[in-house]
Amino acid sequence: MKNKFLVFLRVLIGISILLYVLATLQIGDPSVYSNKSIFECLTHNISQLINKILLINKPLFILGLFLIVSSYFLSFARWHLLLKAHDIQIPFKRVISLGFIGVLFNNVMPSTVGGDLVKAYYATKDTSKRATVVTTILVDRIIGMGSLLLISVLVAPFYLATKGLNNVAIVVLGLFAFALICFWLVLHPKLMKKISRFEKGKISGKLVKMYNALYYYKNKPETIIICIGISLVLQMLAIFVQYLLIIAMGYNNINFLDFMLLIPAITFICAIPISIMGWGIGEAAYKELLKLVAVPDVISVGLSLITRLSMMVINLFGLPLYIMHKPADGLKEIENIIEKGGHE
Repeated sequence: MKNKFLVFLRVLIGISILLYVLATLQIGDPSVYSNKSIFECLTHNISQLINKILLINKPLFILGLFLIVSSYFLSFARWHLLLKAHDIQIPFKRVISLGFIGVLFNNVMPSTVGGDLVKAYYATKDTSKRATVVTTILVDRIIGMGSLLLISVLVAPFYLATKGLNNVAIVVLGLFAFALICFWLVLHPKLMKKISRFEKGKISGKLVKMYNALYYYKNKPETIIICIGISLVLQMLAIFVQYLLIIAMGYNNINFLDFMLLIPAITFICAIPISIMGWGIGEAAYKELLKLVAVPDVISVGLSLITRLSMMVINLFGLPLYIMHKPADGLKEIENIIEKGGHE
């Protein structure tokens, strides 16, 4: 009952934030909103957003969809390399299948990382190295998010003297420093010795295996370097897609470097698991952060909705793969993961 309540609460929070963002948009002449009720403002803004989305440049939009799908395959290749480093021989075709099943469940799981739980569940059915497989998914996510943060860090110094954006730059640099410290602590040999002393019970034994699998990558620098390289290409591609889509919406007054700073920040905010798939919180992040570079509300929120809906449709590629691959006895476990809102 408690877990169902938490899922319901996340849905309620997401819808509430989304409706608030849509109702408070300023689209066009401010006088349009005078003497209008909140409901009238909401319906007016939704109508304006729909019109803006329908007028999107179709060839650029299709190119954006193609690049999104291409980025998925790059991420699947990265995970495949991490599996091979541990001599886990899951065929790349199967990795693609598991990857799309994972992103399918991102449509209903809290934040943008919930589908990793489902992907991990199915991947552990393909090998006896279950704790190691879970660790590869964790490392895959860390490398991906770390590379995205690194892109922001590279451009952040250029914005330290820019009013408004300087605060974002400071937060990005601070977060990067904190991440480096955490990473150093996790891989410190002394921590490794303490972890190894854990009693190998049901839970602690799995933790030891997972930590050993993580620590193992210190002996595979070439794999990590290649994966970081793939991630940097992948994340730059994701940022470029956003840049391409905003141009497709008819807005050309945007600097690509601004996107390199702001889109990673928006992505991290969307990953906060307080709503389903980041609904609401994502639109608020797009609106407030892109406002710092004078992007109109209808463009910033429209960009968020176009990106989100496009990815939801692409994620449905995983539906037939899920139907074909799901074991009957595992369906209940998957349903339980969803019901618990990703806390498994």
